[in-house]
Amino acid sequence: MRIARVRIWIGVVSALLAAHGGAPLSAQFAAPPDRDNTLFEEATQQLGCFASTSNGAGQYLFAGFTNTGLERRALLRFDVSSIPPGSTITAVTVTLNLNRVAGGSSPSDQFGLRRLTADWGEGTSDGGSAEGGGAPATANDATWCERFYQVAEWASLGGDFASPASATIAVGTAAPALHVWGSTAALVADVQGWVDAPQSNFGWILIQDLLPPPLGSPGQGSPLGAVATARRFDSREGAAAVRPRLEVTFAPPSVVEVPSLSPWGLALLAGLLLAGAIRALRGPASAG
Repeated sequence: MRIARVRIWIGVVSALLAAHGGAPLSAQFAAPPDRDNTLFEEATQQLGCFASTSNGAGQYLFAGFTNTGLERRALLRFDVSSIPPGSTITAVTVTLNLNRVAGGSSPSDQFGLRRLTADWGEGTSDGGSAEGGGAPATANDATWCERFYQVAEWASLGGDFASPASATIAVGTAAPALHVWGSTAALVADVQGWVDAPQSNFGWILIQDLLPPPLGSPGQGSPLGAVATARRFDSREGAAAVRPRLEVTFAPPSVVEVPSLSPWGLALLAGLLLAGAIRALRGPASAG
């Protein structure tokens, strides 16, 4: 019986020491997109949706408005399948490298990331050179009208997404410059949803935020000042140092939180538990 008591005490001490030694209780994930693209609004939409421009394999992504008031929206999806199922997401940031700014831009122009609610594709289209006009869409490309070129349409022109934006920041006019969409409750919820239900991961769409938002047909953002505000960012096809980047902090499902102890507190606890084990081994003192 005494030996069994000692084993119990030793087990408690070992468990506490091992748990305390398991800190930190969080892990990090970081990766570039596994696909990205740009949606190009076209003037031909005034006669119906015939948009067929994309930039799936290009080095750049675009968001904002052109000199004629036509809009660009960037699509990004990140593969988070390496985050263990059951993990708890605690922080999320998205970083893009701005490399060119249209002449009518303001340092206060706001750009928001919105969670996409439908799947979309990245083909082999490449605008070449500056890429601002895009290129003819190829198989699997997303366009302003279609999620997958000549296969499946968006329910709404310009993409299907949740509102309001999960994170919004001002993208300035200095370039090159890194811009970080800092962690928000909505960004955390987006990634948590993708970890819990991987089939729902369609990524985000980057849109210039206007109040009120522009109407659906080309050029109607112009009265709101949305002319020549487009930003150009590096895509996943760019150099490694400037590719878009998702960074996630999470708690793995196996982590059990243990109150933090100082080295002295930990030593005192271990001493008390070992004293109890020795007492159990010696047993009660015999009556004299």
